[in-house]
Amino acid sequence: MKLRKRTANSDEIRSISQNRLDSSTSIILPLALNPLGATLWLYREAFGTPCDAMLVRIGVVEFRPETGEKERNIRKGLDIIEEAGNQDVNILCFPELWTTGYLAGPRLRELAEKIPGSTTRALASASSKQGMLLIGGAVPELAGRNLYDTVFVADRKGSLLGKHRKAHLWGDYENEYFTPGQECTVISSEFGKLGLGVCFDGDFQEYSRVLALKRAKIFFNPSGYPSPDQEDWRVFYSCFAKQNGFYIVCANLVGHESGTLAGNFYPDGVDFFGESRIIDPFGKTIIQSDPRRMDTALYVAQIDLSIVEKAQSRPFFNLNYRRPELYGRLTTRRRAPRRGVRATG
Repeated sequence: MKLRKRTANSDEIRSISQNRLDSSTSIILPLALNPLGATLWLYREAFGTPCDAMLVRIGVVEFRPETGEKERNIRKGLDIIEEAGNQDVNILCFPELWTTGYLAGPRLRELAEKIPGSTTRALASASSKQGMLLIGGAVPELAGRNLYDTVFVADRKGSLLGKHRKAHLWGDYENEYFTPGQECTVISSEFGKLGLGVCFDGDFQEYSRVLALKRAKIFFNPSGYPSPDQEDWRVFYSCFAKQNGFYIVCANLVGHESGTLAGNFYPDGVDFFGESRIIDPFGKTIIQSDPRRMDTALYVAQIDLSIVEKAQSRPFFNLNYRRPELYGRLTTRRRAPRRGVRATG
């Protein structure tokens, strides 16, 4: 089937900007209106949808939490789930620690729950009523005496499908309150295998490589990525998506969060820059949040999961030519340098 391309007219551009994606139309945004190089591939009604297409609508939640105000944040999240249902979202992803705020500090343990618990059940129930699979973002999970930064997944019937405990804790603050997880997690779903990480997990190329080797089609990475680390966020995930030939969905916190509850760790608080986005298996950004809107918002885009197989079958795709016998040093632990000391070796 030959795909016809054309430049979007003004009405279509407006429709796309409002996330009203028509799956029967093939459109390319003009370069001036598409600075990220993202191409939205949809199919003309005259030709129909290719028989091998696996179209899925992904919702990415960019969230500005009220620190320590768990009930308010959850109520706002329930409203977003309903909005996502109205936009026919199939999979919805929230960011890291959105129910409590990132800087809840010593209150994190007080606000934490077991998984499943009342919060995860309420969110899973709400998403099931909308017919969505839920990547519930990372929430503080209490397991015995340990506190984990855990992303949970609920299927479209509201049942817990799996969870991942953040394996790479970032800085003194997270290490003060959380215990690190011990897995590179991939779960099976009706949409295929889904890779899970939390924020700093996604910065490690080894981590995303393991997810790809476990045959993940999408890597969901709920995050609380702060300023001034925008450049890492922009470069790493586009690179890892292309290297591994899968989609990456990055849902980030946004806005300023007060450090009142965080003790001496962040007395001036933290600024989260947003820039939530979905990246295709060729490293191109399909959709990104509006950088001017520093508030809670839902962003929706349609992806084609059949592209993953195409990307991973392209000539000389590096995943297919690895020589693991040469990479033994990757299993050697290296101690982090002290602040102010340059890393070597």
